[in-house]
Amino acid sequence: METEKKKILVTGINGFAASHLARHLLSEGHEVHGTIRVRSDLHRIGDIRKNLILHTMELTDCLNVEKVIFDVKPDEIYHLAAQSAVRQSWDMPTENYRVNIDGTIFILEACRKLENKPRILNVSTCEVYGNTKDEIIDENTAGNPNTHYGISKYGQDMVGRLYYKAYDLPVITTRSFNVTGHGRAEVFVDSNFAKQVIEIELGLQEPVIKHGNLESVRDFTDIKDVVNGYVIALRQGTPGEVYV
Repeated sequence: METEKKKILVTGINGFAASHLARHLLSEGHEVHGTIRVRSDLHRIGDIRKNLILHTMELTDCLNVEKVIFDVKPDEIYHLAAQSAVRQSWDMPTENYRVNIDGTIFILEACRKLENKPRILNVSTCEVYGNTKDEIIDENTAGNPNTHYGISKYGQDMVGRLYYKAYDLPVITTRSFNVTGHGRAEVFVDSNFAKQVIEIELGLQEPVIKHGNLESVRDFTDIKDVVNGYVIALRQGTPGEVYV
């Protein structure tokens, strides 16, 4: 069965997850728009750049955000652009909140003014749970963030649900956990270990893997599965709900 062609906007399209999502959406035959920043590194989308329609957008500039939304008039929005580094959120807390909370408000404010409201995926994170003692974390686990990043994303979650309740804007929120796959930044443990192995094999590093706490246990989800989850959540999920 042929998929109906949609006009789709992916914010932060040059990011790790967003670039994989863009490939998935292009493979379905959609018209894919993406937002980038003036200083964005586009290497992750180098192979598909000619198939994308790119827009320069700063999340902290409400007029810029509104113009892009009004120009594109998307059927779907996957909102992945964010300040996503936990460590950086401690160094630049104000910027962290401006990008993640204010930026989301600017997007939703523009969307509610459109005649045809797009379905919106509000991409969040497990960091909203903080150091929970629950053995199983699910949609009913209470948020208890303990970093600037986690608090900002929890605020983004609340904003998304507020716009659904107040304006009937179809916003669906997802919270993903540890994700792995091609193109993940080297600041993350799996990519960092892989980089060190290659450098050891090339003789660029002594044959010792540098690491942090090895007692921690984590589950990792492949980025392709996460992308599939994003698409299913946006198209089949219930607006106002959160999916873990």
